[in-house]
Amino acid sequence: RYIEVVKTSFKRMAHAEKFNGGEPSLGPNDGDARGFFVECRGLPFSAEENEVFDFLGGQGIKRVVFKKRSTAEAIIECEDEESFKAALSKNRRNLGKRWIEVREYKP
Repeated sequence: RYIEVVKTSFKRMAHAEKFNGGEPSLGPNDGDARGFFVECRGLPFSAEENEVFDFLGGQGIKRVVFKKRSTAEAIIECEDEESFKAALSKNRRNLGKRWIEVREYKP
């Protein structure tokens, strides 16, 4: 398995939070809705938020929201462009025994 990290939108981040039984924690008045988001695919089904956080470098990662465990996908919010680029720099690195693909998502 591999993890694919791609840029995503605020709308998809909010959808993932709602799908998981929560309410979107950011709204139109809570900062820049364009933000810096990446989407991870291919996560181990047992992956925890802290593992994804650590893999992406920790610093500058605001939150990790799992879309659905059955699809092994998560959306990650980065604090700024620097942490966003740092997350994208993880292309072709391993998380445990899993090879990770990291790329920008363009809707």
